[in-house]
Amino acid sequence: MSRRCCNFILSIFLGIAFMAVGAIAETPKEIKAPVDEEKEYLPEPDEFIKVEQPAEMMYEEVPVYPEPAKKAGLEAIVWIKSLIDKKGEVVKAFVLKSSGSKAGFDESALKAAYKCKFKPAVKDDKPLAVWITYCVQFTLSEEKTQEKATEKDAEK
Repeated sequence: MSRRCCNFILSIFLGIAFMAVGAIAETPKEIKAPVDEEKEYLPEPDEFIKVEQPAEMMYEEVPVYPEPAKKAGLEAIVWIKSLIDKKGEVVKAFVLKSSGSKAGFDESALKAAYKCKFKPAVKDDKPLAVWITYCVQFTLSEEKTQEKATEKDAEK
């Protein structure tokens, strides 16, 4: 085969190859539907968010009374700060003001905080994330009342 013939065949081959690559590059790619849901804004704990309707606790998990504290006759108050998302779920929580005791009040209150359910805060007819603060009281008189009610139910 002559050199001229080889060059001609090579140019045809390269032309076809470039056309194929161009066709592949021009093939429409899969079009994804736009995501309607915006990423939820989560405020900082000290950030003030103006709302039309504040978050409302719909279910409060009763914390477990720490056994050492119960035996020692201790009572306490723990302040919890929780971040409530636009679904009414607790996504973050921390002890804002400790009981000051090492008897387990803080840990019990914090564990219960994550199980609470809320009606989310509302602004411009849309739910939004906000921080709320509330106190958890550990009192033995309530604990004794609950124990007596449980004993009466067990006797029936």
